Amino acid sequence: MEIERVSFLSDTYRLEGRLAFTQGHTSASGIVICHPHPQYGGSMDNNVVHALFEGFSSRGYVALAFNFRGVGMSEGAYGDGTGEHTDVIAALNFLERLPQVKGQGLGLSGYSFGAWVGLKACVEDLRVKCVGMVSPPIGMLAFDFLEGYETPVIIVSGDEDQFCMSKDVEQLLQLPSGPKEWKVITGADHFYFTKAREASEYICQRFVHYLPPGNIRIQT
Repeated sequence: MEIERVSFLSDTYRLEGRLAFTQGHTSASGIVICHPHPQYGGSMDNNVVHALFEGFSSRGYVALAFNFRGVGMSEGAYGDGTGEHTDVIAALNFLERLPQVKGQGLGLSGYSFGAWVGLKACVEDLRVKCVGMVSPPIGMLAFDFLEGYETPVIIVSGDEDQFCMSKDVEQLLQLPSGPKEWKVITGADHFYFTKAREASEYICQRFVHYLPPGNIRIQT
């Protein structure tokens, strides 16, 4: 497994990211991973983001985690969701152009705020073939843009999650018209202190059914 520090432009801001890919493969499906709210300490170093990054890359995907504008070494300042929407599109564009991904599909997974802003961008982007959300903050942000969405959606929430309650997820799942799957993790609240790997495992396992890694091994 190769892990590299990368950077790419979003508007005029240079964003920092972390890229993982399997050596010895010409190309594989690419996954963008979006972190939780920048104004509440969210970054690509978050425990859930890290678990998703490891989970996808270990299955042969090309995984890209990145910091939204104004976070860590990424330039700019918090964009009130609008700027971060642009950052997600920039991350997808960057990933699609990589030789490790060229010719394969794209997917996206996000946690909390990252699930909201990531999914909002994906609804407008037909390149994204599957979306995974860990604890979308349904109690805080609107998800009405999901109405009629046909791309597969996978959700994980905790039974003690105060920002993503099961009754709200049930209502949310009535909006998209495509395939949808949902797992409730017992004993998990919104922060997944000891449950991040379990959340990641479900998302990554279900992703394979809709967007396989698609690795093409180099013949030697």
